[in-house]
Amino acid sequence: MPYLSSWPSDFSLVHNPTLWRPLIDVEDACDAYACALDAPLTVTGVFNISNRNYQLEDLGKVVAAGVRKFGVDVAIHTEHRTDVRSYRVDTRKATRVLKFRPRKSMAETVGEVVTKVMAQPVADLDHPRYYNIRTMERLMAEGLLHPNGHTIAPRAHVAATSNR
Repeated sequence: MPYLSSWPSDFSLVHNPTLWRPLIDVEDACDAYACALDAPLTVTGVFNISNRNYQLEDLGKVVAAGVRKFGVDVAIHTEHRTDVRSYRVDTRKATRVLKFRPRKSMAETVGEVVTKVMAQPVADLDHPRYYNIRTMERLMAEGLLHPNGHTIAPRAHVAATSNR
């Protein structure tokens, strides 16, 4: 049975509901990149891209709804933790200059991700490969990554360790 079917009904989805995050589907991000490549060489600068700025509470509801479509009853619980990483972006410049408009909603993205996860055999989702910080800590412990984030070993060697 797929991993999601074994999620506990009290699975905590939201750690701090009031924080903001700009989110975008990877396909939309690729489209934005293509728009930048197609832009005249005179176009320069920073372009924020996002489908929308989401409060984590709203994103939790989107994820829970996507999981529930597969018969998994997920309750949203909040844990108010001290966290200053709350940010929103203004995407009007990308829309105006690059003519970029994202096409996928987060509900669509979540639906695709959940569908793919449900189609996979049970996986060890606690494996470090699914956690950036754990992978970085391992690479630092192995002497492959400097604490400032720069690679010490050749990039090909670091990339070859990603499945461990």
